[in-house]
Amino acid sequence: KNDATIMKAILDGTGEYNAVHLIDTDTNCTNVISQLTDIVQDIRGVKLDELFFHFTGHGCLHAGEFHFLFSDYDDTKYRQTSLSNEDLDELLRKLDAKLVVKVIDACHSGVSYVKDSSTESSDAVEKLFAKTKNRLQKCHFMFSSEQQQSSWQDDQYSYFTLAFAKAIAEHTEVKIRYQQISAYVADAFDGQNQTPHFVYQGDFLDVFCMITDKLRSDITLLLPTKSMTTSLSQMGDNKEEVTVASSLL
Repeated sequence: KNDATIMKAILDGTGEYNAVHLIDTDTNCTNVISQLTDIVQDIRGVKLDELFFHFTGHGCLHAGEFHFLFSDYDDTKYRQTSLSNEDLDELLRKLDAKLVVKVIDACHSGVSYVKDSSTESSDAVEKLFAKTKNRLQKCHFMFSSEQQQSSWQDDQYSYFTLAFAKAIAEHTEVKIRYQQISAYVADAFDGQNQTPHFVYQGDFLDVFCMITDKLRSDITLLLPTKSMTTSLSQMGDNKEEVTVASSLL
């Protein structure tokens, strides 16, 4: 819930989005997917400049495919209590946005179209989106860990979402591009046992937002007092895998 709170504050504070939909209660699979499909249905056909999707919570691999897990997850009913990354991509493609951004903070989130290509290559993404008539024009995908890795948290935030927020709060210029956020996050995890993945289709010119004094202040007020560097250095046997309740933004 803390991850979702700070991300919603960021998205609201940018002033870039006509609507921000938060799902952080009743996070069982049926309810979440129902809300997602309702949102897609409501805005389908609308010309979208940008679609931003954020997930924080549990994730797992099943038959090599990443699945978003929900609060009622049951590994004996994984099809009924999870959502595959491929099914999510299918929903996003239906909206035909000019730019699609996915920020996924979950264990094992580095999905296969990252794995079978070099880091920051668009080739695998191109193959994936060529399967349907509606293809993404541009995308930036940010995943908190490689497929065989856990994603980590402390008692306040998941480290990946926290790094995303700090990238904006500590940026010294007014304009921040997605590439600059990715660079900050990559540096934050350098040498740690969690390696974020980044995939893009397009170029490095896409701007996330203009950072106002109020936005920077609002983010800073939500940041923990403990430095993330200290928190990251504690990742290891004394930390459990991410255990926040599933929530979608």
